[in-house]
Amino acid sequence: MTVPAPYVLVGLAVAVTVVQNSAFHAGAVQGSVPIMSVGEPVVAVALGVGVLGEHLAVGGSVAPVLVMAVLAMTAAAIVLSRSEAIHAGSLGTQEASLPSCDQDSVGVGLQQS
Repeated sequence: MTVPAPYVLVGLAVAVTVVQNSAFHAGAVQGSVPIMSVGEPVVAVALGVGVLGEHLAVGGSVAPVLVMAVLAMTAAAIVLSRSEAIHAGSLGTQEASLPSCDQDSVGVGLQQS
C-alpha cells in the first residue's frame, strides 16, 4: 500500500479516540458531550474540504445563514456545557454539606420494645 490515506485514517482514529476518552475523564460527561456534538460535524466538514478536496457549494443568502447556524451551535454548546459544569459543581457542594448517614447513626432515636 503506497497510498498514505489508510495510514492517516488509522492514526487519526486512534488520536481522536484518545482525545475523546480524555474528554470523558476530564469532568462531567454533561460538560463534554455538547462540545463533541458540535465539534464532530464541523471537523467532518473541515476534513472533507481540507483532506478529501470536497467543495462546500454555498452561495447567495445561504452563506450568512450557514455561518450564523454554526456560530449559534457553537455558542449553545458552550453555554450548555458551562451550565452543566456549574450545575455539577453545585451538586458536589450540596452533597458535601449533607450530613452523612452511617450505620451507627441509623438506629439513633429508635427504641427497642
